[in-house]
Amino acid sequence: MSYRRLFILAFLLLVSPRLWAVDLLPLKGAAATLHWDAPQFVQADAQGNVYLLRGDTLEVYPVTKAHDLGEPARLELGVRSGPVIDAAMSPRGDWVLNLGAEVHYFSDGKDKPLPALRQKPVSVGFLRGEPVAMVVPFRGEPADGDRRGPPLLLRPGHDSWSPEIREPLQGGPGNAGDGRAYRAALVLDGGEGRYFLARQYAYRIELRRLGRDRPLEELRLGRGEPVLRKSTAGDEQRLRAMAQDTDTAHATMSVFHGVSAILALARGGAGGHLYVLVGAGVAGERCALDRVSWDERRVERVPLNLPCLGRASLAAGRDGLYFAEFHGERGRYFISWAALEAAPWSLVKEAAFTP
Repeated sequence: MSYRRLFILAFLLLVSPRLWAVDLLPLKGAAATLHWDAPQFVQADAQGNVYLLRGDTLEVYPVTKAHDLGEPARLELGVRSGPVIDAAMSPRGDWVLNLGAEVHYFSDGKDKPLPALRQKPVSVGFLRGEPVAMVVPFRGEPADGDRRGPPLLLRPGHDSWSPEIREPLQGGPGNAGDGRAYRAALVLDGGEGRYFLARQYAYRIELRRLGRDRPLEELRLGRGEPVLRKSTAGDEQRLRAMAQDTDTAHATMSVFHGVSAILALARGGAGGHLYVLVGAGVAGERCALDRVSWDERRVERVPLNLPCLGRASLAAGRDGLYFAEFHGERGRYFISWAALEAAPWSLVKEAAFTP
């Protein structure tokens, strides 16, 4: 082979991730020009109608067939306890919001009271139309004596939340903050009493059934351990600088080292695939999209021209997948089901299903 061909081959191998990356189309009209200094979340109902939630005003904008924004409706919140950290929509169009220390449930746009939480919510979702919350224990919270460990997934009752899943605490003893990297997860209803539980900082997706302690099956990359960045000398100094107005003389400081592996989940398309938005912990600087065929034990991946700057949301609409970066000043995107079918998917050979 000539030096020229060798050079061309080497160049193609070097730039191929960019050449093969799928371009997402920006939404149009107000969906492209209207921005705000607050979070945003894109979600869809059971009919594939897509909505965009504005995190500061709690206005919900329908996304039109032309990929513009329609007239919003406001969620009627009583007392606000903090900024919107996470949000999810039910198949019938209800919303559940994580406001830091409290979870709020909106049915037909009205705030419906939920019991107070004893744990810290990290993400929210719906199972069988009911709101659920993924939680981590507050520091110093006494154990309730259950040998299975503290609650991980909670469902609301009349006057309290009940554990759907319990799990032992994990993480290095030298940094309690990393315990969240093991427990933080996303939940997606799979129908017929089944659901997906995806760890946010490890590529580990569990197929579970309501009322059962153990997963039915799991999908992992490697050992399914959390992706953690290395500690640096300036971590503690930066943390103390952020807490400079707080008395930290007797406080325990811990730095969170988790790097996002899974950003969002959605199901849709002709094959009813599970789509996984893959974050920087696995995909690097630009996100990727995985297409999971659970029955066939197959995972395919395509790179996206979407910077992995942090969190994002994903929704399966009638005509394709919708993406929104976490901050309302950033992008909202779309890709059609036809474009996804034609995308250059590659097999993720290291993906392992168990059992």
